[in-house]
Amino acid sequence: MSTAASTPSTLEQQRSAELYHDDPYSWSLEQADALRRRDFASVDWENVIEEIEAVSRNEASTWVSNCANAIEHMLKIEHCKLVQPYVVRNWSDEIPGYRDGMETASRKNPGITSRFDELFREAWNDARNHTLTALSRYDVEHKLSPDRPQSYKRRNMLLPRECPYDFADVTGIFHVRGDRKPHYDRFVLPPSIQKIVDERCRDSPSRDR
Repeated sequence: MSTAASTPSTLEQQRSAELYHDDPYSWSLEQADALRRRDFASVDWENVIEEIEAVSRNEASTWVSNCANAIEHMLKIEHCKLVQPYVVRNWSDEIPGYRDGMETASRKNPGITSRFDELFREAWNDARNHTLTALSRYDVEHKLSPDRPQSYKRRNMLLPRECPYDFADVTGIFHVRGDRKPHYDRFVLPPSIQKIVDERCRDSPSRDR
């Protein structure tokens, strides 16, 4: 970005740029008023553009966060083998809520769907990192490792580098040939995870479907 493009061109714009950092609330009200009045000379364009772009980033982040949480729960179900069945059940029961968050974000912001591949990779990276931290703590608590750095290194070698779960099995979004709209299943699980849940939680209360 050039210096000229990033420098306020009027004294009013310079004052608005300063207000953006000192009092964002008042800045937003002033900018909205200037735009309504078509007083373009008073608009703090650089920061207005930044805030508009932030809206798209925030909505995408909401989808990524929910997707990462769902993947993290699946990884913990698969790799925390000593936890009690009720913990496994709780993890599996929380996944539909994260799916609902993904579904809501993409339904309210259809443009997100064009970035699913990119956002899914981002969610996987976040989930893997969070899971490594959780697993290193889990190993120490269950005396599977003497310290967290050693456990983290070992788990990092064992945990897959690429997401082992299909997009549909994570998000609950299924595309059926011939149908214009995707099908949504908030309770589906990857087969490997479903098998673990069924085996570990056979005698615990089943989920309402």
